[in-house]
Formats: sequence, structure tokens, C-alpha cells
Amino acid sequence: MQLRVWLIIGITGLNICLLPGQEEAWEQHLMNGRKLRTQALYKEAEKEYLAAVGAAEAFGPEDTRLARARNNLAALYQDQGRYTEAETLYRQAAATWERGPEAEIADLSVCLNNLAAVEHSLGRNKEAEALYLRSIAMREKSPSADAADVAAGWNNLGELYLSTGRYREAEALLRRSLAAREKAAGPDDVGLGAILGNLGLLCRTEGRFQEAEQLYRRSLESRQKSLGPEHPSVAISLNNLAELYQLQGNYREAEALYKQAVEIREKALAPLHPDLAASLNNLADLYTQQARFAEAEPLLRRSIEIYEKNRTPESPRLAIAYNGLALLNRARGNYEEAEVLFRKSLAIAEKTFGPEQSRTGAILTNLGEAIARQGRYAESESIQRRALAILEKGPGPENLDLATALNNLGVALTRLGRASEAESLFRRSLAITEEYVGPEHVQVAATLNNLAEILDQQRKFEESEPMYLRALALREKAMGPDHPAVAGVAASLGAHYSARGELDKAEAWLRRALAGYEKSLGPEHPEVGGALKALAHFFAAQGRTAAAEAYYGRALRIFEKSFGPDHLAVAVTLELWAQLEAVEKRYGQARRQLQRAIGIRERSLGEWNRTVAQDLNNMASLFCFERRYKEAEPSAQRARAILEKDGGPDYPDLAANLRILAQIRSGQGRYEEAEPLLKRFLQITTAARGPADSVLVPGLSSYADVLRKMSRKAEASRVEMQLRAISEK
Repeated sequence: MQLRVWLIIGITGLNICLLPGQEEAWEQHLMNGRKLRTQALYKEAEKEYLAAVGAAEAFGPEDTRLARARNNLAALYQDQGRYTEAETLYRQAAATWERGPEAEIADLSVCLNNLAAVEHSLGRNKEAEALYLRSIAMREKSPSADAADVAAGWNNLGELYLSTGRYREAEALLRRSLAAREKAAGPDDVGLGAILGNLGLLCRTEGRFQEAEQLYRRSLESRQKSLGPEHPSVAISLNNLAELYQLQGNYREAEALYKQAVEIREKALAPLHPDLAASLNNLADLYTQQARFAEAEPLLRRSIEIYEKNRTPESPRLAIAYNGLALLNRARGNYEEAEVLFRKSLAIAEKTFGPEQSRTGAILTNLGEAIARQGRYAESESIQRRALAILEKGPGPENLDLATALNNLGVALTRLGRASEAESLFRRSLAITEEYVGPEHVQVAATLNNLAEILDQQRKFEESEPMYLRALALREKAMGPDHPAVAGVAASLGAHYSARGELDKAEAWLRRALAGYEKSLGPEHPEVGGALKALAHFFAAQGRTAAAEAYYGRALRIFEKSFGPDHLAVAVTLELWAQLEAVEKRYGQARRQLQRAIGIRERSLGEWNRTVAQDLNNMASLFCFERRYKEAEPSAQRARAILEKDGGPDYPDLAANLRILAQIRSGQGRYEEAEPLLKRFLQITTAARGPADSVLVPGLSSYADVLRKMSRKAEASRVEMQLRAISEK
């Protein structure tokens, strides 16, 4: 991200009248602290700055040298993310300058600017805006005002407006700042780099990628020309340009720039400098996105080590590093470890920013997703609702963080089978995103795709199809036809047409998704595995057994290579393959695959996870196909215990298990035991799905058969009438 310009008061050219002895100690401590701070030796720098404050206190509480010492100590704390301590010191310094002579007005203006930056970091954007405006007003009214410093103030306020979605105001201020800085200092001034970077970020946020690239390149060229190609500030511009390329799917170009930024900071900065850690984090994020996990992990761990050795356990940057390592673990399927790391990140955010701040909400939504991956959907929903409640209070009624939280809660509810609630959330998320960045922005595509998928579940195909096509067009326009995000929409379209029975279209889109992933990510990427699995499932449904088996086999090998043999993606592939084997009546092979899947789920999610119960139900069904009812019963009974513990006696997912248990009893001629199980199946399913849902059909058929076996023919006839009524619909 573009670094904000922070105007920290220096220790030269301040026209200070010093006392013999005392002034020498004060000045020496400040000089030592400044030198150590630039080397990121924060513990040592803090000692020097504290000594400077102590020496300045001897001058009296109203002496501006004390204000200056406090200001510099505050700047050190600001570097470390110790915002509360920095805020206190800045306020003390500002109060001293407020009571001082008008000659100190420039120092007060700078201090207020610094305090505004801290308030912004703490998420107190209204307070930050007021402070920036006051600081700028002081500079503009001062007859001795430096035009470049005034321009820097406009840049800082513009960055604040940018971060809170006030794009028009942000762009006006940033362009005003750029023009003033160019006029005051010339087109090659080093200070232009930060302003150009913020303008580039604005254009990137609004989807104006070509303009963003031009601004980022100009920022890079300005810094290289003014400071030389190896200066740490050049790394900022390299990072900005790399982020843009990563967003566009230009991974090779992004990697080269991230590596160059790391090399510059390795040479120019101390081994434990936090800016080096940030560059390592950025490169690791790219590797995680490409599933290059073995390369990403050491970078993330080194980044965390740097922050921890700097003795900044509450640094927001450390929270970001924990979040990055958590995302890596989530991608690898290490969901428990991901949860631990997300909780570490959350604890820092809650302490640094507060439990109700928007950055805390953003980490909460990641935590909720990690918990959902472990099958704890109700808990995930609760966390997502907390994140949403926080972000509802964010910067204005409509912001992208809020739209993201709405989308993520919609995903959680989709997993819980609550399609209508999810649809409402996706629609609100879409409306906010379109209002915030415009209907043609690429960010609209993700929510469009999710909304279309939930409409497909409700068989509202006429409404969902244009949404998919619009999402596809947005991504192709912004990212090009070969971006993996475009392949993602193609995969969704394949599933859409398959559900509609338009099989030729479905296969074409599924094959396009596979080709797109292979071209953009390489043949061994997990996304390629997902596309192969989807095609295999499609082929299996069409009875193209040989093709399905070949694709399942290749998908399985990719998942095992990428994630290891115990990843849930491996389990899902085995489960689908077992279904194919069962259709082909190769029951022994199906059971072996299903047993392995059960083991993976038990190790990953725990023996009492609801998805384990689903596999146990399937195992029992396999035995039933062979009329091996005695062997089927233990799996079915264990599944029942898990589901009743997870959701209670009226849990909708329990219904399928009750029907399987009834099948076992009926197959053994135990009709009196089968009858109440089928009756309860029908009660639960009717309550959950309504009295005319097609899911009732197999249960009604079995119930009628059992009733006739028990010579309850009148009741059987009534059940058969209900069965015919549903079937005719």
C-alpha cells in the first residue's frame, strides 16, 4: 500500500536557544534516537528519546523543547504501531505549542498533522479529518508557509478521503497537491512520488488500471531519478506497481517487482526493519495466491520473526503478518492452525484499534471463514454477524468492507441451506458495491457470481444466466481473457448449464474453465484440480465412466501433491469417485475410497463433525445396495448420534439418516421399527422443505411399502395419493 506522508519534526534548523550542559544532553539524545530509529533499532531509540524527554523536562513544562522531544518519541511509537502511546504524546506536545508564541505555529501544524495520522490509523476518521483540516488551515494562513508542506497536507487529507471511499474529494485534493508540489519544487521533486502513488491507488481502486499503471510508473521514475535506484523509497513504488499487476493476474511481472523491492530493502535497511518484513509479506501473498506454499511459508515466518524481535507484540503490521500466515494455512487445509493465527491477529486488532473498529471486522470475517471450513457453520454465522455489525458502523452507510461482510455472511448461510436469506444479503452487497465503485467495476463480478449461484439453487435460471455473463464480461474487460478469475466464472457457467440440462454448453464452459486455469496457473495448480473434478462429476452424470475416472484420478493426484494426502479436497474427490464406483456396482472399491475420505474428515475436522456423518450415511447405503444390512447398521447408528448431537432431534440433515435406518430395518423384515423412522423422516423434511417438495418422494414410496407390508392398506393408499400429487407437479 502507498505509505502516507508523515511530517515528523526534525532536530535541525529549529532556531532553539539552549542552556549549557542541559541543551547538549537533550540535543545529543535526540540525535542518537533519530539515528537508531532510521536503523529500526526501536528499543535502543526509545531509551534515547525517553532520555531526551527527561532532559527537556528540566527546562520546564511549558518549554517547547519538551514538546519537540515528546513529538519525536511519539513518532517512534507511531512507527511501531503503538498508537495509543503516540496519541498521548502528540496531544501533550500540541498543548504546549498551543500555549506558546505564534512563532511556533509551524511546529504546531506539523504536530497536528502527525496526530491526525495516528487518529486515522486508529480508525477515528472524523477526528483525523478535523485535525488535518486545522493543520492545513494553519499552514495556508502562515505568511512563511512552505508550499511543498501545504501540498503534503493536502496529500494526507486526500489519502484519508481515499481510504474512506470519498473518491471525488480525494482525487480533487491529490491533484491539487500534485500541481502545487510540481509548481513549488519542480517536476523532478522527490516529494511527488508519494502523491503520484496515492493517485495511482485511487485509480486502481476505481478500476482505472491503465491510468493507475501510468501514475505508479511515474512515481517509480521520479523516485529513481531523485534518490537513485537502490533507495528504500523506490521499493514503495515497486510494491505499488506489483500489487496492480497481481490484481490483473500478471504474476510474473508482479513477482519480479516484489523481489526487486525485497532486494532493495535487504541492502538498504537493517535486518530487522519492519519495511523489509512488509516486502516479505507481499511476496508471500503472491506465492500463496499461486499455491506456491513452500516458497510463501518461510517468507511469512521471517516477517513475523522480524516484528516479534522488534518487541512490538501489538503492532498492526504483526497482525497483518499473522493474517497472511493464516491464509496460507487455510489454503493448505490446515484449518485449525489457520484459526489459531486468525485469533492472534484478531487479538492484536482488538487491542490496537478496539473491538468495534472496521479493521477488526475484516479479520473477524476471515476467522469466520476458517471456522466454516471446519464444518462449524453455526459458529461461523455468529462470527460473520459480529463482523457485519461492526462494519455497519464503518465509514459511511455504504463501503466495500460492509459489502464484503454481507457477501461472506451470505456464503455462510448458503452452506447452512438458507438460500433465501443468502440471496437477500448478496443483493444488498451487490447494491452497495455498485454504488461505491460503479456498476462496471470488476469488484462487482464476485458478488454477481455468488448471487447467480444462489439463484441456480432455486432454479431461477433465467435470472441467473445474465448475471454470470455480466460477471464474465467485467472480468474479461478488467483482467483479460486468461485471468484465473475469468476461468472461475466459466466454471460457474458450466455448472449452471449442467443444472439446466444444456449439456453441450455445460461441457464447453467446463472445458474453458480447465483450459483457463491451466494456462494462467499451470497444470498442477489446485484450481486445475477443481476444474478436473467438476468435469469428472459432469462426465459421471452422463455415464461417461472412463472419462470421469481419468479426470478424478488426475484431480486426486494434483490435490495430494499440492495439499498432502489428508486435505479435505482429497476427501471430496474420493467421495465423488466412490459415487461413480457405486453406480458401476463396484461396491468394494467405493467403500475403500469412502473409508479413506472418512479418515481424512475425522483427522481434519474431528470424529463428531456433521460431514463425517454424511460419509457414514453413504457407507451404510453401500452396504444396503448389497443387502448387507447388519454391516450397514453401525455406520448408520454412528451417523445418527453425530447428527443428533450436532443439530438436535429435528435437525434437517438427520432426515436422510432416518430413511437409511428405516431401509436397514425394512430389509431385515423389521417393519414395525422401520415405520416410525420413516414417519419422523417425513415430519422433519416437511417442516424444512414444505409438503410438496420432491425430496419427500423416496421416503413416501418407502413409507407406503412398509405400511402395506404391515397390512395398513388404507394408510398406504393415502400416502400413495400424496406421492402421486408431488410426482405430477
